[in-house]
Amino acid sequence: MRTAKTEENSPTWNPGLRIVQLDLARKMETPEFVKGYIDRVASVGYDALQLYLEARVATPTFALPAGERYTAEDMRGIVAHAASRGMTVVPVVSLLGHAELFFQQPEFRKYMEPKTDGIRLGSGENTGTFCLSNPETRTFLANYLADLAGIFPGPFFHAGFDEAWNAGTCPLCRGREREDEYFADCVLFAHDALAALGKRMWMWDDFLAFHPKALARIPKDVVMMHWCYDGDISDWGCRLNFAGRLREDALAKYAALGYDAVPCWWLKPDNTRSFMAYARRHKVFGCCQTQWEGFFHGGALPNVVASAFLMEDPGGAGGEPFERAVRRCCPSLADVEVSAAVRLLEDADDELALEVLKTSAAAKSLGPVDPDPFSERAILDGLLVQGEIARAKRLVRKAEATLADPRRTEADVEAARRILAPLVKTLAEASSRREEQGRRWRAGMPGRPQEEAERLAGRVAELLDSAAVAAPDERSLEVELTLVDSHGIPWWKALGRFGGVWREIAAGVWKPERGEGATFTKRFAFRSDAMPDAIRLEHHGYGEAQVRFVSVADRTSRLVPKAVVETGGLVRDAEKILVDDDSAATFGHPGFLDAFRDNALRDAVSSVTMNLTP
Repeated sequence: MRTAKTEENSPTWNPGLRIVQLDLARKMETPEFVKGYIDRVASVGYDALQLYLEARVATPTFALPAGERYTAEDMRGIVAHAASRGMTVVPVVSLLGHAELFFQQPEFRKYMEPKTDGIRLGSGENTGTFCLSNPETRTFLANYLADLAGIFPGPFFHAGFDEAWNAGTCPLCRGREREDEYFADCVLFAHDALAALGKRMWMWDDFLAFHPKALARIPKDVVMMHWCYDGDISDWGCRLNFAGRLREDALAKYAALGYDAVPCWWLKPDNTRSFMAYARRHKVFGCCQTQWEGFFHGGALPNVVASAFLMEDPGGAGGEPFERAVRRCCPSLADVEVSAAVRLLEDADDELALEVLKTSAAAKSLGPVDPDPFSERAILDGLLVQGEIARAKRLVRKAEATLADPRRTEADVEAARRILAPLVKTLAEASSRREEQGRRWRAGMPGRPQEEAERLAGRVAELLDSAAVAAPDERSLEVELTLVDSHGIPWWKALGRFGGVWREIAAGVWKPERGEGATFTKRFAFRSDAMPDAIRLEHHGYGEAQVRFVSVADRTSRLVPKAVVETGGLVRDAEKILVDDDSAATFGHPGFLDAFRDNALRDAVSSVTMNLTP
């Protein structure tokens, strides 16, 4: 294992442990797949495999039903295989949030935070959060950890602690979370239980944004897994993932406080490159390439290999790391095809890159799905199918926008049909290919890998069936918004006044689609015999949100705001909605952290009521 660290200004940077994560909780892979994966990643320098498991490993203390679990023998085989390749296995079992798999078994729900009206996210029941104020929960988890300690003999154990949204909200826990006491106590419980088993604890650091005072009580031997998946990480620090997204030099902070830290990035080249540029300025305990869910972990192999090259050669002296990685994984590709594959790793919806790769000799000779999930054919297969689905998503969104416009003509409808019709075959083929890939690579594992393509195909069928010129009573509400904090959670409601009666038009969490950016537009179709003469927008939730403009259209006209007649709650610059420019009205409390601690702030409604005029 590589654990030595160099001085910050040393001419050679030491990445420490080279860690790669597989998410086996959300998408199980066969033990044979994991062993083959170990062979591939060990060959490029990784020396630690982080297995995100949650409750997947069966022990005498807890076991999921057959077919949804790994046995102790499965895991011992994986650990032994990893050791033979010079790798240690680090299990991840979330000991606070992300406990959903445990609570799928009704008899274990006694360990979760009970139903409460104080819940921050969800339906009113903490279905994913352990209640560590309950002594029985601590006993259960300590016993499960003791079982796992004998299966995973390595020195490290990852206890999770990310995204524990509802921790501290039940009657047993409530109150102590306000000063971060509860979160600190939970971390201390996990640390002490693992220390008693001879394990050094690792934890995700994202929820320290919500519980900053807890850091003063967390033991110094806890390893901070510092993750951020932004594409534009500065060389002087990442933005915290939540609670207002403050930028700080966390790696320097942890070092100054005496903690070891591991920068953790995602499978996107821009995130990997920029995080590495930041991380190499610091001493680190290790570097971690994370992977979450997804269909095919093997298809991410070029990203994983590129990360290994960057860890070894952060300056890129040996060549562009992602191009090197594609050439290693797909050696038959020509230079232009390598570039196309890299573009698809960066953006699965790059249509030109998809066409270049589809017409390559390697792609044309794919034939049946290769049984080796790590072969060049398999990796290309995964890239191409994902590219086709991403392209189909974009085209469906384009057709949806056309078919939601109440002013659409017969020509518009036909244009949308021309977009949609070819997707029927494309998505059927993608679904069939996913099914075959699943049979070849994931035999016996739960989950149906073609579901994404199937859902999209269902939407295409709906759109084709309903495509028609707008009915006389069809209207459309268009709201232009800005959401600076992409992790904010704004709940919106739009109401229209029809003949003096207010009626809900649309409601939900309005956030940008992937790739849209902070400024975006939401469109909502509704039916009404008449146009509204006023619109009211209501907002509550976590973090500020902004409205730039609002309009309502039918087949022949568009109504826009004439005057702001009433505001409620916390609204700034409401009059800026009246002008269709770059300015915006701001809704809500500015502090995500404040609202996280106080449900009254979260639930406080801010509103603007506007009269409309043609």
